[in-house]
Amino acid sequence: MVTKSDFAHGEFCFVDLVAHDMAAAGKFYSEVFGWDVVTQDTQGGPPYCMFEIEGDTIAGLGEMSPEMKSQGVPPMWNSYVNVTDIEATVAKAGELGANVIVPVMDVMTAGKLAFILDPGGASLGFWQAGDSCGSARIREPGGFTWNERASKDIEKAKAFYSKLLGWECVDHPSSPAKYYLLMDGEENRGGLMQMTEEWGEVPSHWTVYFDVENVDEAVARLESAGGTVRAPAFDAPDVGRIAILADAQGAGFNLLKLAEKC
Repeated sequence: MVTKSDFAHGEFCFVDLVAHDMAAAGKFYSEVFGWDVVTQDTQGGPPYCMFEIEGDTIAGLGEMSPEMKSQGVPPMWNSYVNVTDIEATVAKAGELGANVIVPVMDVMTAGKLAFILDPGGASLGFWQAGDSCGSARIREPGGFTWNERASKDIEKAKAFYSKLLGWECVDHPSSPAKYYLLMDGEENRGGLMQMTEEWGEVPSHWTVYFDVENVDEAVARLESAGGTVRAPAFDAPDVGRIAILADAQGAGFNLLKLAEKC
């Protein structure tokens, strides 16, 4: 086990869930992943919890505002990219056509965050670390292992993120749909996937994948807890075993157990 204490610029560093019912979401994910739910002192701010394993931060949990719920906004998992200068990154994102939906703000002494809608309409968070770098466990059971942008216009997304974060987009030859690996030197940061007609009206978005010891057993726990299987577990060549899911409130996420050679 490797405990993370810092992240590189352009590396995904944290994920959190904005739920409709925070308490119910905490119970659900505890049953599926065995996460502990630890209430945070927000010093008068909105309620917030951390999902933890053995005291290590895995992800965050908050509750959607009544206004957003009334507008029909679904619960969702958010992905955050670590950056060294969040003000400069957000300004550059705006120059490249993104909309800033949450301006840079201090999260007490933990760090700074901001959110954009990229030119294709997908939401993405940025994080500049203070006392907290983000998730302590990634790419191992219980932690997030992959972040993927599903794109109506993959070339637009490619151009935006290449210019914003310096990611090199490399073709993934074994993918059945157009797919780019997001490379930062020799480090793989995530993926861009072309959405096909089968996606229907689903908008472009970022998806979080979690690692588990056994995908099929985790899917069974999810179903028992009231979640939905959107696509049963399958083996993706040269990748690993994947399941496409939603929690009991409808927030989508996926499971991925990487093949050994990955």
